[in-house]
Amino acid sequence: KKRAETWVQDETRSLIMFRRGMDGLFNTSKSNKHLWEQISSKMREKGFDRSPDMCTDKWRNLLKEFKKAKHHDRGNGSAKMSYYKE
Repeated sequence: KKRAETWVQDETRSLIMFRRGMDGLFNTSKSNKHLWEQISSKMREKGFDRSPDMCTDKWRNLLKEFKKAKHHDRGNGSAKMSYYKE
């Protein structure tokens, strides 16, 4: 399996924005596959060619990074993660 090309900042920010906009749907739906498909097509509309799986993987990695940063942060406000505020 070849490694996907690196996500550019705009791409990651778009993913975060779309995913956050659908947060309520993710919490109520058992299978999120169709939601990731919607996000993937929104990404495509913006010119970012990312499959639903790529979006899911990226989101999981961001969450992992976020939780790690949050854990390290412990209130000093400067987490070591690019997208921490988003």
